Amino acid sequence: MSQLPAIRALLYVGVIDLEASVNLNFIREQANQHIQELSKSINVDDLGGWRLLITLVLNYGHDISIGKRVVSYPSDNEKVWSLGIPVPDQQQVVYGLKEKHFIRTNYVRSDALFDSLDARFADYTNLQSCLTTNVLRALDAAFQRGVTVAGKRIKLNR
Repeated sequence: MSQLPAIRALLYVGVIDLEASVNLNFIREQANQHIQELSKSINVDDLGGWRLLITLVLNYGHDISIGKRVVSYPSDNEKVWSLGIPVPDQQQVVYGLKEKHFIRTNYVRSDALFDSLDARFADYTNLQSCLTTNVLRALDAAFQRGVTVAGKRIKLNR
């Protein structure tokens, strides 16, 4: 059995048939490669035996959202940190997805629980580059901000 990395990312996709429009494996691989690079400047030793799983939640939205807290799973020695990656619709940008791909909810993100970052949809020409770049931007912003695990702030040391 292989040892899991101390910090890794998984994708949670809340958009119907998103994989038909973008290469989700590529996005996940890019995220984990970026985390490996960032880990060289993160105080990973302060995790104290915990693993940090970053859940990249791809769903309809306007802004990147960075969770202010983690969820703990003590039996697995794992902390889960959620980062919301917005997927645009065609009303937001020309390369956005049709309405049929989204499950709309009345959930309103609380500023008490998440920090926001502009997704800059207008800076991109296609959905693949938009999502991939916003995942990397979210990871950079998240680790600049940091999160507390086992009483220590895990963040970039730059």
